[in-house]
Amino acid sequence: MSCIRAVFFDLGSTLVFSKNPWPPIYEQADGALVDALGRNGIHIDSAAFSSEFGSFIRSYYENRPENNRERTTFAVLGEVLAGRGFRSVADHILRAGLDAMYAITQRNWYLEEDAIPTLEALRNQGYHLGLISNTSDDRNVQQLIDRDKLRPFFETIVTSAALGIRKPDIRIF
Repeated sequence: MSCIRAVFFDLGSTLVFSKNPWPPIYEQADGALVDALGRNGIHIDSAAFSSEFGSFIRSYYENRPENNRERTTFAVLGEVLAGRGFRSVADHILRAGLDAMYAITQRNWYLEEDAIPTLEALRNQGYHLGLISNTSDDRNVQQLIDRDKLRPFFETIVTSAALGIRKPDIRIF
């Protein structure tokens, strides 16, 4: 074995890939989020909310490389709702909305055909494996990892949402 003892992987666009165009999926996901909020007493106009939430998220994604700090989608959703007059929304309501949204987006992530064989080969060769993912929602990534049965391959799994910092900040490594 070479002097390399550990290999870190990313999740999105490395071990899993998106098969279909995102815009229609985002539209469905936003609808699921609005529906879930509505079932919990937060009634908002779907189109207006989707536009506002989407603009907020796009702006955030465009500006976040500047400081490598990660803000969670949970926090962003709370801020957008507060701006619409829904202050102090219970955490379980925010989580229910995000879970509904991610249930839709997760359907567009597919395990790369060679992911499991590659991870098995590296592990069998004695490499230590880790996963570091920039994400605004730790739970979403953890669910994808479990759905695709990737967890047993990794000695460590780190997300930027859980740590509050993003790659390439050296502290995440």
